[in-house]
Amino acid sequence: MNNKAMFLLIDDYLDLYIYAKSMNDSDWQKEIIKKIQDFQQPSIAEKTQSLSMNELLEKYTLINDEIWSLFQQLRYVKPNSSLENQISELKKHRHSIYLLIIEEQSQQSI
Repeated sequence: MNNKAMFLLIDDYLDLYIYAKSMNDSDWQKEIIKKIQDFQQPSIAEKTQSLSMNELLEKYTLINDEIWSLFQQLRYVKPNSSLENQISELKKHRHSIYLLIIEEQSQQSI
């Protein structure tokens, strides 16, 4: 799927999310968020596969900083499934980058 098609599809899901919110349907909102996250996952993997070791380490650090920032937000606000979902997705992304770092290190030692 090209970027424009993905953008339009995500835009449609965001419209549905707004509609679900207006209907106070939190289950539907969660389903929509999950769908949007599923669309974004392949593009994250594609981007990280072409990164050099320095870029991977920098990306790993940035993700850690984002996770830390979200945890700080959780300390000051009521528990929020949106923040928790963001943290979960960032942890998955961080793990995929970790695996790429390990793979890159093993290739460099050969």
